[in-house]
Amino acid sequence: MSDERENRAWHIAGHAWAGMTFGFPVRFLDLDGISEAQVEAYKGSQRLDPWTLLSVSPCDKNARSRTHEHLIYTAFAGPSLELLHRKIPCTVDRVRVFESDWQQAWRSGGYLYGNDQERLAWLTRFAENSTAIMIDPPTQAFVQALVPILLERGRLTAIDVAMIWTNTQEALEEEANRIERPSRKKPRRQEIDPWPGMWP
Repeated sequence: MSDERENRAWHIAGHAWAGMTFGFPVRFLDLDGISEAQVEAYKGSQRLDPWTLLSVSPCDKNARSRTHEHLIYTAFAGPSLELLHRKIPCTVDRVRVFESDWQQAWRSGGYLYGNDQERLAWLTRFAENSTAIMIDPPTQAFVQALVPILLERGRLTAIDVAMIWTNTQEALEEEANRIERPSRKKPRRQEIDPWPGMWP
């Protein structure tokens, strides 16, 4: 197995984790690339990068800002996780190398900030803080479960990823129930903001 293929699997897993976390369910993952025909077959989906197809539903005006925040998280998660796997610090200049991801983040940032200077400043801050999110135990539990399966099969469907997600969440829930005190309440996964305080 080549290092490039393994790095790509971690990159894809980062996008998959963020998509599942922020409401953009995975439609298809393919280490060898997703064709135009596959994109056409999955109506309402967006090819985030050459290997990742997510379901991105149109949002109403009131939810647009939050949706673009989540799209930025999702775009950055792939490069962040790949760089972490390669033991390279995540910086905005390194994220720029991943052209598809950078374009999505930059485009979505345009909906949130009035000028390019503000947009770049925020994305720079995000890059500097993203590694801490990628090493979060729930994140690692999911990606470490997904990567070996993706490397073995080469591609994963929506059902495959949903099953890995569900199994991981159930395992985390079981572990939390085993060790937590009765008085402590667990936040639901979808209510957790992985980057608290990052938005004005």
